[in-house]
Amino acid sequence: MRVLLFILLLLSVCQCKFHDVHPALRSLLPSNILNFLDTFTPEEQKVIDSADDSTGVKEYLHNIEKQNPDLAQRATILVANIITKMNSLPNATHDFVRKVMKALDAKEGKLSDEEVTETASKLEKEFKKLSPEDQDELQFVFPTIFDTLTSEEFAELAKGKFGKAGKEDAKNNEKNKEKEEKKDDEKDEKKENEKEEEEEKTTTTTKKPKSKKNNNTTTVAPTTVAE
Repeated sequence: MRVLLFILLLLSVCQCKFHDVHPALRSLLPSNILNFLDTFTPEEQKVIDSADDSTGVKEYLHNIEKQNPDLAQRATILVANIITKMNSLPNATHDFVRKVMKALDAKEGKLSDEEVTETASKLEKEFKKLSPEDQDELQFVFPTIFDTLTSEEFAELAKGKFGKAGKEDAKNNEKNKEKEEKKDDEKDEKKENEKEEEEEKTTTTTKKPKSKKNNNTTTVAPTTVAE
């Protein structure tokens, strides 16, 4: 399962930033967000990473547009769609969806198994507090969230029982993180070696002219004495 990396969405609604989302909770993301994230190229991820997100969603999208107009257009359509959906919800359901998004954002998604269980348990309890009408609205507007919360697998997760798929995803996620960290370490080591080699070349180049001058002086001196 693909890891979600540093995605800023829903600023004007939830004020949260999606980082790595724990595999067991990933299905709580709306389907159009999942589709958007899964179409990312490495280059587009770099644009998302580098864009300034401190001044609000409009400026954020504008900063993306400067680097990648197509990505900005797709993101703008997505954000507008999510905001429209959020605004169509009754207050109780609207607030609940915000809680779901913030729960996914907690600790930048780097949750332990115990924290995942606690999160699932809290969301399950909050969902059950919604009236049948509000639950129906959630199902209509955000069906993936509703389907996840009402699934047997999520109920088991809330009890601390990870399904086989969830366990495998968590293991794969951890392995991928270790690989990424190893790659980063190798890159840093390579840069350091290149820097040292460059410094050695600079030092050698600087010393050579001095060596030539000394040789010239030594050569001239005996000639002068001989005359």
